Amino acid sequence: LLLNKDVYLTLGDFKRESGTLAALIQEAWCSALSLPYHQHRRSVHFCKGGVVHMNSNHSDFMRQWQLVMEKANYLAKEATKHYGDGLRSFGCSR
Repeated sequence: LLLNKDVYLTLGDFKRESGTLAALIQEAWCSALSLPYHQHRRSVHFCKGGVVHMNSNHSDFMRQWQLVMEKANYLAKEATKHYGDGLRSFGCSR
């Protein structure tokens, strides 16, 4: 997800069931899979180091950009994607 840092600075308190970005993501994930939110919201995994802030006015902007590109490249890599069985292969590595 690419978000405006002025609107969502962090994922918020993971213990809260509403009112945070984490809760919105959990709710969307459960909804997409038709799962009861309160029973399955904790199944959503937020990896450590998963948030990168980019500021084009920051002296370290190129490093920030590189981190974002590394994460995007990992998600888009073809080496572990499985094609041909009609299933989507994003969201996990094999």
